Parts: sequence; structure tokens; C-alpha cells
Amino acid sequence: MNKFRRFLEIAGKFYLQALQSFEKQPEIAYLNLITCGEVLSNYYKYDKDELLDSETKEILLTIKTGLDNGEKISNQIKSKLRQIKKIYIKTITNLLNNYFFENSECQDKCAKLKKENIEKNIAAAYDLRSKFLHTGAEFGNWISQNIFQNQELLIGVPNIKDNKLKKYITDAPTYIGLERIMRFCLLRFMQLEGKMEIDDRLNDQ
Repeated sequence: MNKFRRFLEIAGKFYLQALQSFEKQPEIAYLNLITCGEVLSNYYKYDKDELLDSETKEILLTIKTGLDNGEKISNQIKSKLRQIKKIYIKTITNLLNNYFFENSECQDKCAKLKKENIEKNIAAAYDLRSKFLHTGAEFGNWISQNIFQNQELLIGVPNIKDNKLKKYITDAPTYIGLERIMRFCLLRFMQLEGKMEIDDRLNDQ
């Protein structure tokens, strides 16, 4: 089995499990969607510099040029930076194109995913998953609201005391939003990496 097919089958299994478990276990369904995206992200290889934001690059450059053995220290720091989340965010945002954002299934403008905010949305979903795994904080009620209206983002702010959890839920896609993201990513992955002719619009940036 070639690499593409292996990754597609594994990612597809998590996507299917997300669809099957949503009604009874919305948190688990949400986690399965994120895992689907993680599988796709592991398909790609990135240079470490691609995953650094501009602020981190400036800090490392200051260390490299301003300290004795600065280059060695800079490289050591770079190698130890946690990159898993960044690889995930980069992969998902790369697989979404203009067609995705221009053809939302949500009729409410306030609840649509937008290109300028998508990195924040994807990061919040990842953080929400981590919060659930580390603390057991429930969020299923919030991400499963208004599913019949195809709302991709929660409208309003949840009335909960945990400020971090509140921010994650507010910024993260709903189940409907994340499902559409992963569905689109799978289709575009199939077309771009598997050379499957699905829709010409998936080739656009």
C-alpha cells in the first residue's frame, strides 16, 4: 500500500467515526475530526523555519547574532520548539482554498468561517481538544448548537467560569464547521496528492 492510500484510509476512518459518534458523544466526534486532520498533517514534511512566526524568527536571529555560540544556541532552541500544533495548523490552512470560504453552507454571516480568522479557529479547536484530554472539560453542548442552521462558529460567548475554555469555545469551529473543514481537506488531499479528478475548483489556491 502506497503512502497516500495509507494516510487517506486512516484519516477517512477517523472522519467516519466522527460522523457515527456525534449524536451520542459530540466531544469524541470532535476529537475524531481533529485526529483526521492530524493524520493528514503527518503526510507532509516542513522545514522548521516554515513553522516559525515572525516574532520567534526575530528572537532567534537576535540570539544567533548577539551571543557567543549564538548559532548553536539558536538551532538548539529551534529543534526543541513544540511543532506538532504548528504543523497541524499549517496543513489544514494550506488545504483550504478560496472556494471553501466563498461557498459556505451557513446562511448567517456572523457564524461563517472566514479566511482572515481561520488560523485562530483551527488553533482554538486544537486547544479545545487538549483541554478536554487534560482536564475532562466538557464542551459538546456548545459545539453542537444550531446544527440544522449549519452554523460554523458559535454566536455569542458561553457562560462558563473557565476563561481559557470560554475563549477556545468562542474561537473554535462548531462541530458543523470542523466537519466541513475536514471534509474539504480530505477531498482536496485526494485530488492534489492522489491525483483523483474530483472537482477542478479544488486545484485553485
